[in-house]
Amino acid sequence: YSVIYARKVLKSFWKHLEEPIRAEIQQMAMQIISNHTFSEEITDNFLDIIKYIYSHDETDWPDLISFMQSINGTFLCLMIANKIIPKMKVDFILESKDFFMPLSLSAMTNPDLKTQVLGVLVFHKYIVKYLEDPGSENHILALIPILSNSYQFDTKNMVGVWGCVNDLLIYDSIPADSFAQIVNIAFSIAQNKELEPKNRYIPLEALNPKIESFSEEMIMN
Repeated sequence: YSVIYARKVLKSFWKHLEEPIRAEIQQMAMQIISNHTFSEEITDNFLDIIKYIYSHDETDWPDLISFMQSINGTFLCLMIANKIIPKMKVDFILESKDFFMPLSLSAMTNPDLKTQVLGVLVFHKYIVKYLEDPGSENHILALIPILSNSYQFDTKNMVGVWGCVNDLLIYDSIPADSFAQIVNIAFSIAQNKELEPKNRYIPLEALNPKIESFSEEMIMN
C-alpha cells in the first residue's frame, strides 16, 4: 500500500516540483530498483512510479535506459520494458530496435512460461510503437508454441498473447504457413469445452483482421 500511496502522491505533486528535486527523486528511484529485491507485485507497483517519471522526463531518462542495458535479459529488465515502451518517443523506438527485439525474442524462447508471456508482451508493445513490422520472423516462430500452450493461461495473459497475433495480422506480418498453424491452434482452443467460454473465443477474435466469420457449427462441435 505504501508504494501505491507514493505513486499517488508523486502524480499529485510532480508538476509542481523543481528540476533538482525531480532529479533527486529519479536518483532515489534508481537506487531502490538497483539495490533492493521485492515481490513481483510490489515491483510491478513500483515500476508504475518508474513509468510515470519516465513519461514526464524530456531527456528520456538515460540513466534508466543504461540500467536496463546493464541487466539485459533479466526478468526485471523485461518488466521495465513492458512498462515504459508505450511511453517512449518514436525516434527512440526506431533507434532501439537492436535492444528490444533480441530482448523479447530471448524471453519468448526461455523455458520459463512466465518469462515467455512477458517476452510476448514486450514484443507486442514494441511493434505497436514501431508502427510497422521490424522483422518478426523469428518472433512469430517462437510465438506459435506459446499460443499452443495459451489454453492454460488466465484470461489476462491469453488476451495478451493473442492480442499480439491480432496486431501482427493487421501489419500482415505472419507468413501463410505460420498463419495456418495459428488458425489450427485457435480452433483447437475454441473447441475445448473444458475452458471458460470467454477464454475459448479469445483466439478467434484475434484472427478477425484475416477471417471475418467462422462456422458456429465448426466451433461448437
